[in-house]
Amino acid sequence: MRRFFTSANVAAVHRLPLPTALAALLVAALLAGCGAAAPHRVEPSDGVLAPELHVVRSVVDCDPGKNAYCGSDLVVGGPSFVISSDALRAMQTRAVKAADWKGVSGQARTQLAATSPNGKVYLSYATGADELASVRAGLLKRPPAILHALRAAVHRHRPVLSISLSPGP
Repeated sequence: MRRFFTSANVAAVHRLPLPTALAALLVAALLAGCGAAAPHRVEPSDGVLAPELHVVRSVVDCDPGKNAYCGSDLVVGGPSFVISSDALRAMQTRAVKAADWKGVSGQARTQLAATSPNGKVYLSYATGADELASVRAGLLKRPPAILHALRAAVHRHRPVLSISLSPGP
């Protein structure tokens, strides 16, 4: 692995004009800090998913704020014989309860949510139509790729759930 502040690099920086040298040092310092304080990351495998459901779209979404973390947003569908999103939600609820997750309040009225038994993961889920309504109302934010997948499924009358995983409270 190459280090940024070797004697050769520092000597080369000294030969550059001052603004260029400062810019080079700033870039080197930023690159050296990348990953130093890695945000807490929650993967889809950290959650619980009903065995009948399958992932249609998955996006890792990071919040670089004060308490940086990366969560996962998913759009999931079910078997072809399932004709309603409410049936998918019931399957997911059974799986969450079977895994001993604790039910908690969702971010929006139409969401169901739970925390993992160790309290490290927060999972929320809602039907695709309900999630889109909550986003339109300004109650939730979702990555563009997730919104696109939800809109496409709802437009085609395909039952889907939106699932969001983040670090526990």
